[in-house]
Amino acid sequence: MHKNIIILLISFFSFNIFSQINAYYYQASFWSPSDGNYNEVYFSFEGKKLKYIKQENGMFRAAVDIFLSYSKNDSIIVFDKYTLKSPEVADTGFYIPNFIDVKRYLVQAGDYTFSIKISDHNLPESKIEYSEKITIPQYKALSFSDIELAERIEKKNSAKQFMKSGYTVIPYVSSFYPKNVKALKFYSELYLLDNSILIGEPVLLKYYLEPVDKSYVLSKYTKIKRIKAKNIMVLSGGFNIEQLPSGNYNLVLECINSNNELLASKKVFIQRSNNILKNKLGNVDSVAVENTFVESITDPDTLADYIKSLFPLMEPKQIIFAKNQLKSKNVRWMQKYFYSFWSDINPVTPELEWAKYKEQVDFVNKHFSTQIKRGYETDRGRIYLRYGTPDDIIKRDHPTGAYPYEIWHYIQTRNQGNIKVVFVNREFVGEDYELIYTNLMGEVSDPNWIKKVKKNDEIGNKRNFGNQIEDDFRNL
Repeated sequence: MHKNIIILLISFFSFNIFSQINAYYYQASFWSPSDGNYNEVYFSFEGKKLKYIKQENGMFRAAVDIFLSYSKNDSIIVFDKYTLKSPEVADTGFYIPNFIDVKRYLVQAGDYTFSIKISDHNLPESKIEYSEKITIPQYKALSFSDIELAERIEKKNSAKQFMKSGYTVIPYVSSFYPKNVKALKFYSELYLLDNSILIGEPVLLKYYLEPVDKSYVLSKYTKIKRIKAKNIMVLSGGFNIEQLPSGNYNLVLECINSNNELLASKKVFIQRSNNILKNKLGNVDSVAVENTFVESITDPDTLADYIKSLFPLMEPKQIIFAKNQLKSKNVRWMQKYFYSFWSDINPVTPELEWAKYKEQVDFVNKHFSTQIKRGYETDRGRIYLRYGTPDDIIKRDHPTGAYPYEIWHYIQTRNQGNIKVVFVNREFVGEDYELIYTNLMGEVSDPNWIKKVKKNDEIGNKRNFGNQIEDDFRNL
């Protein structure tokens, strides 16, 4: 039950959604021997959509007020009301992280109305409400729990809310997998509550991806685990989906006995968008833009600017092709090309995809533009748009004996982890920070980057800069 709550507030295609709380939610049902049925509710909040207030320690923090309930026949059976605080940030003008929450509720099997009310604690008029009919399953036989899509799964202890059967499971609060997400991970449990199989009997746990229409078989996306049956069996795993084409899929779990008989199964829907770098290099004449959001964009300079803002997402050959085509200032071609780009990413709601990306473009244009470059043309703007918001930033505007520099840290991006990116501003005027070091594959990187950050004095000796940049780099 994955939901993007904002789509239920106002028109799915409206740009005004960005003045509202941007929240995602879904829930999954599990069972335990001591408590019986319980539901986990997962929330994800976009930090930059909330109002941040300065704290006594000088840091900034947002908060959301959440009320949720399970009701039956107009009677509330289970409810909760609480305030969730965001992580603290030092500067609301630049980096604001998203944050998640997980709650567990004991809910007996049956049909319910599930309701949510969320408001910005510091801006109460910014609020959303949502309700839906749900069914909590009755676990009686050999059966799978719901499937929790995960961002990360580790066999170690962490906060109680993320722990299940000895695993730390950080939820992925969406069923939509954009191009930049390279892995699909999940967690589920199989309950042995009857005599379908005996404790200790060998069974196969199989999981695979299938197209929703089952028109073809994805042979590369199947895995099998052999285990011995017990009361609660954990099935967790995933796939590298870097090469998975755009489309609608089911993630299917199956339990099979030694006679190759299917004993239990479970599936969850996911949607993949994987064409962001496959945008057409050739003819787009067949693309129709009538009655689309692009039809009203007729100014050639605006269209050219919008297409250039896509360059951070493209490969070099695509950029060269687009630049050559833009020289003609052919409005019709630019409209078709631009619409084709976003309809490749999301055929259902291309306008929404562009709106979300444009907000990022507006951000980099505001914070990284120079006198001669748009923000998306700078190194910082390009990295931000291509790899997303960094998880941490160290910014030194006036370091002793060194040029101004920034170090960005990504915990995970694409198929790499622990990414560091160093920018330096060696100009006396302007804010054009140059990328000089990163461990990102495919990006230019200078192994002697520290020397470029440090200044020399008038007689050619290096100033006493100490180990500040080395410490900054190491501590991220």
